[in-house]
Amino acid sequence: MEKKIIRAIGDPRARFEEDHLRMIRAIRFSSQLGFSIEPNTWQAILELAPKIAQISRERIREEVEKILKSPHPAKGVKLLFESQLFFHIVPELKEVYDDSSLGFLEEVLKHFHSKMDWEVGLAVIFFPFPPKKASKLAHSRLRTSNKSAKCIEALLKEFGEAALLSAFPLWRVKQFFQGRWCDQVLDFLALFAPDLAKKWREYKESAPEGAWKAPRLLTGHDLLHLGYPKGKILAQILGELEKEVLEDKIKSKEEALSWLKFHFPL
Repeated sequence: MEKKIIRAIGDPRARFEEDHLRMIRAIRFSSQLGFSIEPNTWQAILELAPKIAQISRERIREEVEKILKSPHPAKGVKLLFESQLFFHIVPELKEVYDDSSLGFLEEVLKHFHSKMDWEVGLAVIFFPFPPKKASKLAHSRLRTSNKSAKCIEALLKEFGEAALLSAFPLWRVKQFFQGRWCDQVLDFLALFAPDLAKKWREYKESAPEGAWKAPRLLTGHDLLHLGYPKGKILAQILGELEKEVLEDKIKSKEEALSWLKFHFPL
């Protein structure tokens, strides 16, 4: 401990053969404590890395989550890639990462910290993939929960919107801020554009309570009662009405009914 070195007890190959998960644990201890890994121990990890595929995905996920929640997550992720462990856990990562992109990944993760949800860090790792594929890989290769997988997909989908939010109409900005994953998306944005993320977070927090939600002036039941047919038209009307309300153009039920008669006459 005094030398700040992670060292396997006895023969490192023997220790890792007893339980292959210990290879990831060595990296986790390194990221948690900020220690380096002793050369013989590291060499054993390099040689035995392919065997990590024999370990259950649930056990691997727990260790990866702890690494991302550690004081030095960028260091831990870097070691997971340098040891090839991550490539044996998620083979698809070989298709999208080379030395240059791994360097960029490390720089981005230096802004990641333990107060952020671990899914934010995982989304950074899966950033090169389309949102839906990234979500499926996280779920299948790391056995993330359905909630975590959906969060990762949302982060990758909404990241671009968050970066261009100032160009959006007011109704879309308000929809973004009332979104389920808004805080996580802003954390994700902060890894790439910290000043922009700070600006939007301050804007969000300065608004009065309820500022981002549109009061429901009309419901589907109201539309049916007025004689509108069942089907997609109801969702279309309510969606367009919500935009008008979020833009503060309609503020009462009477105004909503007038707008309805003009734009969607029976």
